[in-house]
Amino acid sequence: MPGNAQGHNGVTWPTLCVDNAHEAVWLGLGDWGGMCGFNGATCQDGVVNKDCAYKYHDSALAGQPCLFGLPGRVQNAKLEGNMQQRISALMSKRNDDLTKKGTPPQFVVNAGDNFYPGGVDVHCGNSNVEEHTKTQFEYVWHRVYKGELTERMEWMGVLGNHDYGGVCYFKGWDQQILYTFSTPNSKWITPGQYWMRSIQYKNMKMDFFFVDGSWSDTKSGGAPERSLICQYGKGDTGAYCEAKYYPGPGGTCPGTGPYNDGDCENWFTTLWSKQYKWLMDKVPGSDADWQVVVTHYPGSTGLGHAGVDRIDWREWGPKFGIDLVISGHKHYQRIYKGGLQENIELWDKGTVSVVTGGGGGITSDNQGPLSADGNDDAYGFMEFHATLEEIKITAWSHGGLEGKQIIRNSTFVLPVEKKADAEIIQAGLDPQNLLKRREITI
Repeated sequence: MPGNAQGHNGVTWPTLCVDNAHEAVWLGLGDWGGMCGFNGATCQDGVVNKDCAYKYHDSALAGQPCLFGLPGRVQNAKLEGNMQQRISALMSKRNDDLTKKGTPPQFVVNAGDNFYPGGVDVHCGNSNVEEHTKTQFEYVWHRVYKGELTERMEWMGVLGNHDYGGVCYFKGWDQQILYTFSTPNSKWITPGQYWMRSIQYKNMKMDFFFVDGSWSDTKSGGAPERSLICQYGKGDTGAYCEAKYYPGPGGTCPGTGPYNDGDCENWFTTLWSKQYKWLMDKVPGSDADWQVVVTHYPGSTGLGHAGVDRIDWREWGPKFGIDLVISGHKHYQRIYKGGLQENIELWDKGTVSVVTGGGGGITSDNQGPLSADGNDDAYGFMEFHATLEEIKITAWSHGGLEGKQIIRNSTFVLPVEKKADAEIIQAGLDPQNLLKRREITI
């Protein structure tokens, strides 16, 4: 365990060796962690939480978290009251089916927003894993994703804006990092705010880069006033931050920062600046067959300042050989490849972007009605199969009231070849001359 939650930022986690397989198989999920109630309420065995019962009535489950229902967004209380559990059951069924075929999923990629409404319900700045943290993980993660989903498969992931508190910054985001080290052979792997890991197969290697994009929810990141992450005790943020319920040193995170709401913006800016330099070193240095970025914010969300440390994954990804960006934040399922899709955005050929943000922790942003038979893209999970030649992405629906296994989309990703340093520099993607410095260092 590091001295604090930033002690392993930028770490290269030990390689995962899957030396008995030629194929990588994994599941992807985002925005999944439901709530046991407001004001720090925990789930209790045999008890339906009053906040869940008020909104979802008989569909709220005893001793279980429920979906965080944004006002006016709940379309089908019977279906959405236990959406997280429905998706978990379908993931378990898919694991069983793949295991019978001899290709069991090897891990889960977690795109963040792991606990709604505002992360782990303790104040940031504790250097040890608190008992409340263990309880929240037990009920919202381990007991929902039962059996092999959390007992065999590692969950490798990032933090989302709600893991910091949503519209604040002082909830127990650091607890989620420290929880990685809380038990021997922990299956929860988030060792820092940003980190990387190689996965070695019989005939190929994959590099995963885990990136914290929370700068996007600051003023300089272009976030609207209502969703700014750098808030403390302002306006109506109490409904989500609930600061008064978590004893602690006010608006400061001892040991790591942010140290106050005035420092917060610069803290996230500095966090991104460090990640930019880290990515400019690690990604060009990757010798893997596949390069995958995992970040909470969709690939269409640019990070950093133009001419300084700007990364737009649509431009940066294809030049640096990024094959796939896996994200959440938008509460629906999407795969972007090629040109204009659904009149939402223009995605350049090359890097493929996946939004797997319909994990069932919060009401969907999907444009269109929620279908009782499961034929929509509002909620679900993703399945990935990678060989040396291609990656197949399958989008699984939430299955509707009957819990059916419904495929909504299948897309193939082909390898993206990294461009020469000279082309990257000419495109203006190395304003700090980091590629040249790297060559000199090597």
